[in-house]
Amino acid sequence: MTDIEPVGKMLKKIKRQFDNDPENWHVVAGVDNLGNKDLFIGQQPNLWQIKSKPLSPFTSVAMGVQARRLDDEINTRIGIQQPADIAQLFGMLVPINKEETIIASGIENFSRKKTRVLKNRMKEIESGSQKNLKKAVEEEFAKQHPERKNMFI
Repeated sequence: MTDIEPVGKMLKKIKRQFDNDPENWHVVAGVDNLGNKDLFIGQQPNLWQIKSKPLSPFTSVAMGVQARRLDDEINTRIGIQQPADIAQLFGMLVPINKEETIIASGIENFSRKKTRVLKNRMKEIESGSQKNLKKAVEEEFAKQHPERKNMFI
């Protein structure tokens, strides 16, 4: 199984790849049944998933996982605009250390249908990845904010 990583470490890898080849990237977002955001960032043949739990409208706890070598069928399927998709701006500031912060921004497609397809595909590729990613986000949230662990946001 692919390792679950803190979002900063993962975004450094994504940024390196983007700097080498900035063409044909896509971002799709959705929300799971607990209100956590699923953000998928991809460029053929790679796909990264970032799951984040909101702390406020401006901050969240996030972890990520990468899947490799997605087949053409799934990319064709998710590449079709669905009427329920909503194009919206996204932005993310991820501090790497005291001197470095990665700033990611652009336009994402918000689509529950597409994120459902992507999550199911991730399950096929990486057995247990969704459950483990969700658990890692919850553990990181509880570690960083123990007083808020059982609060509803």
